[in-house]
Amino acid sequence: FQPYVRLYKKKDNKSGLGLGLSLSKMLVELHGGKIWLEEKDGPSSTFRFSIPVNNKQSE
Repeated sequence: FQPYVRLYKKKDNKSGLGLGLSLSKMLVELHGGKIWLEEKDGPSSTFRFSIPVNNKQSE
């Protein structure tokens, strides 16, 4: 999840800056959560995240 790192080859001519996963990781961790990769056979992968729920009501 490093900035400007792409998981696919540059010769694939896909657009993007390579910031999506890095920003996602930062936002999830700022909320006290975790993000991880679930690898699959084949060309696709699934990224999952969890964020804790705080049920306290502000007074």
